[in-house]
Amino acid sequence: MKRNLLAFVTIALLLAACGGPKVSTTQISGVVVNLSGLPVPGVRVLVPGKSIVTTDASGAFTFDEVTVPYTLIVEQKSDEFVVYQGINRTDPQVFVSGSTGSYETNLDGTVASTTAGNTLGLQLASAHALGSTTMSATAGSTGYNFDVTLYQPVTRGTLYALEWSKDASGNAQDFSGYGVYSGDLDLAAGASHSNLDISLMAVSGTHDLDVSVSTPSGLNPSFQIAGVRFADTPEYAIPLLTYTDFAPASNQYTVRSPDLAAARMVLVAAASQSPGVYSIRWESVASSSAAHTLILNDPVELLDPADGANVGTDATFRWQPPSGAISIAFFSGDLKVWVYTAGSETTLPDLSPFGAGYGTNPYTWSVGAYRLDGIVEGEMDQLTAPGGVSPMQALFTTIFGVPLSEGGFLVGSEERTVNLP
Repeated sequence: MKRNLLAFVTIALLLAACGGPKVSTTQISGVVVNLSGLPVPGVRVLVPGKSIVTTDASGAFTFDEVTVPYTLIVEQKSDEFVVYQGINRTDPQVFVSGSTGSYETNLDGTVASTTAGNTLGLQLASAHALGSTTMSATAGSTGYNFDVTLYQPVTRGTLYALEWSKDASGNAQDFSGYGVYSGDLDLAAGASHSNLDISLMAVSGTHDLDVSVSTPSGLNPSFQIAGVRFADTPEYAIPLLTYTDFAPASNQYTVRSPDLAAARMVLVAAASQSPGVYSIRWESVASSSAAHTLILNDPVELLDPADGANVGTDATFRWQPPSGAISIAFFSGDLKVWVYTAGSETTLPDLSPFGAGYGTNPYTWSVGAYRLDGIVEGEMDQLTAPGGVSPMQALFTTIFGVPLSEGGFLVGSEERTVNLP
C-alpha cells in the first residue's frame, strides 16, 4: 500500500514538474486579399493573445508560436472587422472588402458553325478563375471577346461554347451546337489570349427535364433557375443560364436539357419567408436526366440570446445551421463584425487591441450558412485555402441565382437585437 502510494506521489510530482502535456505551436504565414484575390497591404491582423501585425506590400503577415486551431481577426475598416474562427492551416488566405483592383485577362476568338438568331454562350471552367459571356449568334461564325477574373496571377482553364434557341419566354428551347477550345489555356494576369477559335458540333437532341422543389414549411417559392455547366466538381464556373423564373407559381418547373454527355444541368431553387429568412439550393445533374427533386434546407434557426436580450460582450451566441456548412454570424451596431466559423456558436471578439469598443447602442445579429460542394464543405481550412473565390462573391452571385459550384446551399436566419451593457 505504501509502495503504491509512493509511486503515485512520485508520478504526480514528475507531471507537475513537467507542467503537464506540452501544446505544440507553429508559425502562420498568410495573406490578406481583396474580393478579387489581389493582395492588400497595410491591413492590421490579430491572432488573439499575440501582438497586432500589419500586412506588407504583398499583403503578407506572419505570426510565430501559434497554437492551432486558431482565430484570425482582420481589420477591414476602423469600425469593421472580419473574424475567421477555427483555422488549422499555416498558409491562410483571408479576405477584406473595400479594396479595388483585380487580376484580369482577356479571351477572344471565333466560334464557327453558328446559327443566326440563336444564343451563343461561352463558359470558362477553372479552379482559380471566373468568366463567361452570352451573345446573339450570327450566321456561319460569331466572334467573342470577354474579360476573365483570376484569383491568383497564373492559372489554367478550359473554354466551352454552347448554342441554343429560345422560346417566347426567353428560355432555352432547343440546343444546337457545342464545342471546346482544344489548345492549352494557360491564363496570366494582364495578358490577352487571342485566336481561341472553337468549332461547334451538332447537339443530337433536346429533351424536357422536370424539376420538383421540396420547400420548408412556411417558406414561399422565390425563384427557379437552370443553367448548363461544363466544369469538373472542384472547379468554379458561371453557369450558362437557360431558364429563369423570378415569380414561380408552384414548386414544379420544366426546363429543356441538351442530349450532351459533356454537360451537366445546374438546377436552382429558392424560397423565403421574410427579409433574411431564406433557403437556396442548387444541384448539378447529368444532362440526360428526365426528372429531379431539389430538397431545400431549413433556414438557420437562432437559439440564443433571445430577441431584445440584455447581454455582456462575453455572451455566447448560438444557432442551428445545416450540417456541413460554414456559418457567417453578422453583428451590426457601433461596429460591424463578421464571424466565419464551421461551428454553431461564437462570442464577440475582444477588439480592444485595435482601439475599438462596442459602445452601448443595441446590436442586431443574424446568421447565414453555406456550402459549395467539392470546394468549401464545412471546413475553415477549405475556406481559407490560397487562390479561392471570396465567400462574399460566391454568396452574392448565388443570391441572384448564379451559383459558382456544382452544388450547394445558402440559408439565412431572422434578425435579432441585443442590448450591450
